[in-house]
Amino acid sequence: MTRVLITGATGGLGRNAVVEPSLTVHTLGAMAFDMTLDIRAAEHRLGYKPLVSMEEALRRTAKWLKQTDGLAVKVP
Repeated sequence: MTRVLITGATGGLGRNAVVEPSLTVHTLGAMAFDMTLDIRAAEHRLGYKPLVSMEEALRRTAKWLKQTDGLAVKVP
């Protein structure tokens, strides 16, 4: 683990936190291939229904990323 300064979540004040590096062997492996997930089995077997559409979820995520500066992690 690496000690970094997180500024986005604290309004720029910064605080020390121990976080896992954003680029790891696992994340590299995950980025090495395309994957599409399908919720039809969960809908059929479990009766799952998303609370919001994919479009709305993406809109909310984009808005949150803009508001929080993506919770940018900057090494001091």
